[in-house]
Amino acid sequence: MATSVGREAAFIGKITAGATHEIRNVLAIIKESAGLVEDLLHLSTQRGSLDHERVLKALARIEAQVARGAEVATNLNRVAHTPDHDVRTVDLDEEVRRVVFHAQRSARRRSQTVRAVDGATPPPFQASPLRVQMAVYAAVEVCLGRLGEGETLDVRIVIEEGHPAVQLEPRPANGSGQGDADGTALAELKETLKDLGVSLEDSGNGVELTLLFAPEGKTPVE
Repeated sequence: MATSVGREAAFIGKITAGATHEIRNVLAIIKESAGLVEDLLHLSTQRGSLDHERVLKALARIEAQVARGAEVATNLNRVAHTPDHDVRTVDLDEEVRRVVFHAQRSARRRSQTVRAVDGATPPPFQASPLRVQMAVYAAVEVCLGRLGEGETLDVRIVIEEGHPAVQLEPRPANGSGQGDADGTALAELKETLKDLGVSLEDSGNGVELTLLFAPEGKTPVE
């Protein structure tokens, strides 16, 4: 059985791997666009005219990818610094949006969408930010696994009996998710969350989940 430190290292490794893939894609697009600009400039010396529209489009694409790369690097840096504090006051909205950002690559690979949507303003609570991220990420992965192509997962903060919670609400394109036929993924998620000190509510419809971060006044960290 993996230790707590091992699980945390595995999570950070997974996030890092996804982020580095994203950065490689960004660099590949920048290289392709820069090559196009170079070709257009070369042609302009032969033809005596420059296709300004195509150059501007290529430059805009480069600018967009530079911004994208900076966003990926910034979010990865924040995750890397999460273990700096074992327990502190958690900004749940910030942590949820950070997790959703990193989960988007996994969703895109399945032709799905995961998005953080506006929800309630949760009361502050003390917890390990890293464990909060791990809990939300694990739940997002299970929900995406229950959805089909072209479907969307909404992640929002709610208040359950005065306690901060995160609701994961899949929006199937055809009105019904794939579900978890044998319940294996859900059972594994419950065990993972239990180790992280987080409670799980299953709506019973096979797709919607709610994470409770401070049931009965307790924090996610025992």
